[in-house]
Amino acid sequence: MAAAPLSPTDPDYAPVAGPLLERVSVPCRALGLDGDEVVHAVRAFRAAVHGFVLLERGSQFQMRPGADQSFR
Repeated sequence: MAAAPLSPTDPDYAPVAGPLLERVSVPCRALGLDGDEVVHAVRAFRAAVHGFVLLERGSQFQMRPGADQSFR
């Protein structure tokens, strides 16, 4: 996902991060989360996706159905 620290004020990162953060935050708020709870939920989501990608890149998903179906 990201090997270098990303800053929300970085001009290359901000245009992507803002819309992505909003897309993940909206369902969290719809579930009644707010403030720090949304931040925690977004971090958990990011960690889950990051872990999935690392495991897939390491060929750790050998069972059927394929990992692409699980990710979707």
